[in-house]
Amino acid sequence: MTSTTKAMRDYLAARYELPDSELDVMAADLAAVAQAQQQPLTLNGHQLLDALNSIAPQRSAPQLATTVCISPEPTCTVGYHVPPKLYCWLADYPKAGSIQLFDNGDQPQRPTQDVVYMATKLIECARWVYSTPDARKQPHARRLAKVILRLACPLISAHADTAQRA
Repeated sequence: MTSTTKAMRDYLAARYELPDSELDVMAADLAAVAQAQQQPLTLNGHQLLDALNSIAPQRSAPQLATTVCISPEPTCTVGYHVPPKLYCWLADYPKAGSIQLFDNGDQPQRPTQDVVYMATKLIECARWVYSTPDARKQPHARRLAKVILRLACPLISAHADTAQRA
């Protein structure tokens, strides 16, 4: 029994009249939670840059003052499986959803002002909405995805036509 578990057990024993077996289980559970909360969050530079680009694309003072949360689990994941990666979301708007942070340099690291890059990312998000059952059930998500596809697809097509002529 670790010192943290023993301290938790002594605390619970002083406050509650429970059998020793229950005290041991509860103390072990509380100690595990306490230890998990003390673990540092480890990010690499790619993930840090990705989080910064998502909250402060223009690097303005109000954008940089925005607080974010970073966690191994995204927000709003009721009912479906997500890959074990790092996710970032605005602290003031957790229900707005989260983004997955890229953990390597294989992902395109273009400036966020690149319109074609942003349009491509928006189209990926819209396609994700249509491919994820829980997201498809939400009318606002479907409407947003439809608008994104209607506005961004012609932009990509026009860029492709321009690139072919060049």
